Amino acid sequence: MFVSSFASIKSSSAMHRDPTPSEKVRELLRTYNEALHDTAPWTSGGGVRMMPGTYSLYSYPELEHRMRQMATSMKQEWWHTSARYWWGNERWLKVPYRRTTKGPVPILPSRCEERIQGEVIRIEFGAQVQHAMQVKCYVWSDAVDEKLVVRGIERLVTTMYDGDTTRLSLPEPFLWRMLGIEKDTARVTV
Repeated sequence: MFVSSFASIKSSSAMHRDPTPSEKVRELLRTYNEALHDTAPWTSGGGVRMMPGTYSLYSYPELEHRMRQMATSMKQEWWHTSARYWWGNERWLKVPYRRTTKGPVPILPSRCEERIQGEVIRIEFGAQVQHAMQVKCYVWSDAVDEKLVVRGIERLVTTMYDGDTTRLSLPEPFLWRMLGIEKDTARVTV
């Protein structure tokens, strides 16, 4: 079982800072579908698969419960938060990039976040050649109002576990990915 241990991660990297409760809730929202459909062998417990362990062992059931509450009490915030984190689409995009000493960095359009960094590709238009990056992105609707999303996240932070933010937990692989820490070496990969 992976248990989020901020202290053990902190001791392994001097550059690390603990994520804020809002960052944890954003990551729970971001990884909700991944946790819901996780098929890692360690999650089944050797029995009949009913609900993935990644979902049930962490804060996802509490998140789901509070989102259902928000759907009746704060409909606008619920809609915009759901549209931002759950109802978007993943797709491969060809985007411009900038070169850095650490390698190419994609320049993403608005309302888009990177999921998987692809490779630099060559695009030919007759005699012209351009280079772009192919990146797997999560893209959400233009109708999403980020101010209402922020209010929705603030509401989740104050209501999940009755405001006890120390109980917010993520699976370690998701937490490490969020913090940019490589699992094997426990180094920050900014």
